[in-house]
Parts: sequence; C-alpha cells; structure tokens
Amino acid sequence: MGRQEVEGGTTTIFATPHVYTNADFAKSDSFVERVCELQEAFDAEEVGLKIAQGAEVFPMMEIIDALDAGHPISLGGKKKHILLDLPLGQSPMILDKLTFELLAAGVTPILAHPERTAPVQESLEVLIPFLERGVLCQVNAGSLFGKYGPQAQKRGHEILSMQWAAFLASDKHRPSSKGPMLRYGKSQLVGLPGEYLEEITVRNPGLVLAGKSVPQIDYDILKVPKEKKFLGIFKRRS
Repeated sequence: MGRQEVEGGTTTIFATPHVYTNADFAKSDSFVERVCELQEAFDAEEVGLKIAQGAEVFPMMEIIDALDAGHPISLGGKKKHILLDLPLGQSPMILDKLTFELLAAGVTPILAHPERTAPVQESLEVLIPFLERGVLCQVNAGSLFGKYGPQAQKRGHEILSMQWAAFLASDKHRPSSKGPMLRYGKSQLVGLPGEYLEEITVRNPGLVLAGKSVPQIDYDILKVPKEKKFLGIFKRRS
C-alpha cells in the first residue's frame, strides 16, 4: 500500500484505525507505538512515506472525555481535528450535539465519506447545517469511480464540484488494482480548478498535520443548485 501511494506522489498518510466503541479508547493508547513501528518498517524498506497518527472514530459523546483523558484519537495527535466515521445508514441522533460540543472545545470534526451515507444520498442539503457551523468533510477517492455504487459516485462528484469537501481521502485498506488511490481519484476530477485540487490533497491535509485551522467554506457556495427538470418528472424537493 505504501509503495503504491508513493508512486502516486503521496508523501504522508494518516493511519486511521477504527474506534467503534467506548471500550476501544483504551486500546487506542497503542496507536502511537504501532505507528512508530510501521514507520520504522517503511524506513527499513526504503518506502518514502511518512505516517501520522490518527483514528476514524464512530460518533459518540464519550469522544470529548477521551480527548480530555489524552487518548490518541485526534489526527496527528494535535487535539485539533478528529475524523468521524459516519455510518452508512441513518446519521446518529447525537451527531448534531457532538459536533457542536467538539467545536466548542476547539476540536474540528471531519465527516468521513458523507457521500456514502443514506441521508446525503437522499439529499445533499443535510450537509449544509454542519458545514455552516464549521464542520469539515472529506470524500473518498474510491467513490469517484464507482467503488461504492452509483449513488455514492454521483454524490461524491457533486460535493467536490461544489467545493464543499475539504479533503480527498484514499481510505485505503489494502493494495488496489487501480494503483495509487489518490492519483486515480484525482484523475476522475477533470474540470475542477487545479487550485482546489491542491487544497484538498496538499494544503488542507498539511494544515491538519501541523495542528492548524483549515479555512472555512465560503457561505456563498453553501447552496444546492436546482436540479434540471426533464419532462416534469424530476423536481427538486422543497
């Protein structure tokens, strides 16, 4: 996996093992040591890739206490950004309260792969209140070429075309027949401004790595364009 992504131009990755339950917070204490071990293995094999600590955490209110307790679940260990693993079905009822309280505590939530979730596939507008509040989101590169189905592919392209996403992620779990995942994902985005592609693959991830704030989305672009009507069949919901 490391060699594939280096071939595609990636220089740094976040290791984001899943944290599903409250019991997993204690297990997360081993993340730092294991990332160091993996980095040593990469260096020994001359794989030119730096690995940063992180986690992909299921939304639960205990996250705030876990951060206060020093569990290493934030991206880069900076306690500045946390990656929330959105379930593919309905959004957790606590998501609104959790993101509000995280932001109040100075931690910016990043919503992982919203394009794959049922509420966003039903309507992009459900993302707007979160983005207005300052929550960030990332799109999976695999969504852009249909890895997770046609609706995830459609929504992924729409989120990126409106420049709502702050990050494009490999979300890579194993070596891919497509080769370097991020490079292949970017190849599906012809027509998007080069400056925006640089933001979501280089600048914004670099800010997270440094523990610095990622610029918020301009409110002017936080609107869903009206869908074109075809013979009166397809209409945008009010």
